[in-house]
Amino acid sequence: MTRKMKNSRLGWAGMIPKEWICNKAKFHVRINNGSDPKAEGDVPVYGSGNKSFRTCGEYKLGPAVLLGRKGSISNPRYIEGKFWNVDTAFDASVISNDLLPKYYYYLAQNFDYARYVTQTTLPSMTQTDYRNMKIPVPPVEEQQNIIAFIDKISTNIDATISLHQQIIEKLEEYRKSVITQAVTKGLNPNVEMAMTGNNRLPIIPKEWKLIRLPHIVDTRHPYALGDGDHGIIKTDMYKNHGIPYIRVQNLGWGTPLSIDNVVYISENDNMKIVNSTLQPNDVLFAKTGATIGKTAIVPETIPMSNTTSHVGKITVSPRYNPKYIFYVLSSEYGYHQMWIYASQKATRPELSLDDIKNFVLPIPKERQEQNNIVQYLDNVCEKILESIAQHKVIIEKLQEYKQSLIYNAVTGKIDCRTEGGEVQ
Repeated sequence: MTRKMKNSRLGWAGMIPKEWICNKAKFHVRINNGSDPKAEGDVPVYGSGNKSFRTCGEYKLGPAVLLGRKGSISNPRYIEGKFWNVDTAFDASVISNDLLPKYYYYLAQNFDYARYVTQTTLPSMTQTDYRNMKIPVPPVEEQQNIIAFIDKISTNIDATISLHQQIIEKLEEYRKSVITQAVTKGLNPNVEMAMTGNNRLPIIPKEWKLIRLPHIVDTRHPYALGDGDHGIIKTDMYKNHGIPYIRVQNLGWGTPLSIDNVVYISENDNMKIVNSTLQPNDVLFAKTGATIGKTAIVPETIPMSNTTSHVGKITVSPRYNPKYIFYVLSSEYGYHQMWIYASQKATRPELSLDDIKNFVLPIPKERQEQNNIVQYLDNVCEKILESIAQHKVIIEKLQEYKQSLIYNAVTGKIDCRTEGGEVQ
């Protein structure tokens, strides 16, 4: 039987079952501030992000719903057991018998945050926003049915998403192993190998050499080995067009340079940091913090760009294929070599230019062999990356489908009183 529906007048909720009521949240939940903990312990501490980022000795007791106050405001989290939240997140506790905490959590995934958000440096919400937000409230028994339905479909969909994520991880591992094999042993499985006397790479093809990085740079370039701007460019100087300003987030793990979120600077500002100007085929690598190991190569489609001090750059001699050097740095061998030096720093991991000069790279003597390896890796990696992209699309579609089911369930468009749910 078709269920009678009515206009909720809530905007985001649309039509809801006729017998449901709509109330301001303040009649059902208490919105509490977070704060910095003062004691050490093993209780997980949350902010507005998706994960616990530390532990403490103080605690609040769930069930509760964590709501974003500043930053990632549209990612509520359901908590059972002991927890603590800092001031970037509110914790919402149910105070009425007419609302179940987990139903409120599923509702919160669908709130129209854009209507309330205050845009300062970071998006933010207030306690008043959450308290005065009207929510649909079905009978408690139906809330239980809705929760059971969403829990079940979420478990099934999440399991499928996890499977695709595992496949992506395996493909990423395979891609890195293919790169490492090619740049340390070559393409001929029967090639004669020779000892190098180097503990980090004891054996390479006989016709190859281990070459220190300073010997493969273009000596005609005054700044062939260096890094980017040291603080002259500020965020308020970013433009929507102009000279691309490459940041660490534009680098990848052996993948093409990402320009989706690239920022720009003016030609005048670029002249202030002209020494770190990049050109096509410059090899880039991250040199600070947890991003060490990320790499990129400047494509021919970007004739001029610049970068930050967190990014190192190599202008490669014409005797060598710059894409081959990129692949060496993107290999397991290149990654571990970076971290051997970076992990020796007293404060945070960092690569100095002196560290980089100590890098030793396995390189075929013949440029043609370098070219052959690059062509092989370009072809193989392209296919692997295409497969990874396909799995990411599937994951995105599954997440959209899951969110659609949650929305339709919490607004009564799927009648969860029936086994399996009935679309209204």
